[in-house]
Amino acid sequence: MSRVVARRAAVAWIGGAAVGIAALATVWGAEYVEPVPRFALDPRDIGQVVPVGQGKLGWLADRVHGRKYLVLSFDDGPSNQRVDSAILAILERHHAHALFFSVCSHAQSIEGRAALRADVAAGDLVEDHSWTHPHLPGSAQANLRHEIADSRAFLRQLTGQPVHWFRPPFGQVDAAARAWIRRAGMHEVMWGANSGDTWLRTSARIQDMTARQAYNGALTSSSPLAVGHRLRGKGKDSYRV
Repeated sequence: MSRVVARRAAVAWIGGAAVGIAALATVWGAEYVEPVPRFALDPRDIGQVVPVGQGKLGWLADRVHGRKYLVLSFDDGPSNQRVDSAILAILERHHAHALFFSVCSHAQSIEGRAALRADVAAGDLVEDHSWTHPHLPGSAQANLRHEIADSRAFLRQLTGQPVHWFRPPFGQVDAAARAWIRRAGMHEVMWGANSGDTWLRTSARIQDMTARQAYNGALTSSSPLAVGHRLRGKGKDSYRV
């Protein structure tokens, strides 16, 4: 009887080992990326995102292959047709999407409005980054209403999409500005990683800063307007994001 039990135990162990090996082989295979994890902005933590929908073996496969996931956001746009089109083309090539925190005064031209509509058509999110990109702390109530509530209304009308998120210019906000963000029906959102492109002068230094700042699950912030001004004339590779 003990031999039968031992034999059954051995068969069970072999079967379990075979399943385990098959699972590890699946994880080790470079094609294991399903289901692709999704991320949600968490209004309780304004610089972080929450992963949702990842499979049971996804975390292990990601660790084996050294994969990291970033949520991309771009501030201060729309910029100019060359930069904006380059960003959308790169996102499309990598099957990626982003949040575009937009300054409404930059979208008053035909080109600017077309850029934001193109963002929406590509499946990206157009969110609020104020009307004129001012320093909000200490602003009068009428100015806060214009910079926060009026800009949201403009973006909603232009894109036909809801606007849920507000990123304060320069990351500066006080209690009065936060009250207007809530009153306008939005959540404040900052960032967890910064590319440094508003002060770094070369594409190599921007890429290095981005790599050092970006951690797994980071909400990144870049400014295509700054990149376009600093690297203009250096070739299309200078516009990589």
